[in-house]
Amino acid sequence: KLAGFEKDKLRPLADRWMEIDNIGYDFFSWRTGIVSAADHLADYDELVLMNSSVVGPVFPPAGVFGKMRRSAADFWGMTESLEITPHLQSYFLVFRKRLLGDPAFLDYWRGLRPLANRQDVIDQYELKLTRHFAERGFRPDSYVKMADIRRNNFKYWFGGFRPRCNPTMLYPLELLKLKMPFVKIQLLRDNPHRIDLAGLRRRVPAERLDY
Repeated sequence: KLAGFEKDKLRPLADRWMEIDNIGYDFFSWRTGIVSAADHLADYDELVLMNSSVVGPVFPPAGVFGKMRRSAADFWGMTESLEITPHLQSYFLVFRKRLLGDPAFLDYWRGLRPLANRQDVIDQYELKLTRHFAERGFRPDSYVKMADIRRNNFKYWFGGFRPRCNPTMLYPLELLKLKMPFVKIQLLRDNPHRIDLAGLRRRVPAERLDY
């Protein structure tokens, strides 16, 4: 449960918050909130879902939303990943009015169950969400695509680029150059690909990377 001083931080920022048992990771938490707002989903222009796996924003996110306003997408994310299967990475997702007002949106979330294993959540929910809605006629998009990373970095034009990867783990500096405003905590904590993070730490103030 939230401590009193944490609730005080939320009061000026939120009209409502919910406290639930910590089960099912981010997707089941989102399910709880979405189902609770079932009668009002069609009233919203956009629904933003964000989890706690990132630090930031290290850039003002207004630039992201300004660019994505020009997209005809029904839902979008900060980054696409081609790892395992093409999908929008779920640390930051935005759903728009046409999808929010369609019964398919609420049906999807009502069908979710609280999975106890993080990898199962990734496999069953994150990797499948994009295709689930695309197959029902809704258009996905992303602020940064893998092609953008390659196009924006001359060194990858002639080889060495690995498109089928998690870009937040392998290409964080390239994402910063493209003004993607979040850094994954797993990168700072584990750095699974052992990339040189000195450039990231030079570009981002230390307090922005404090987690």
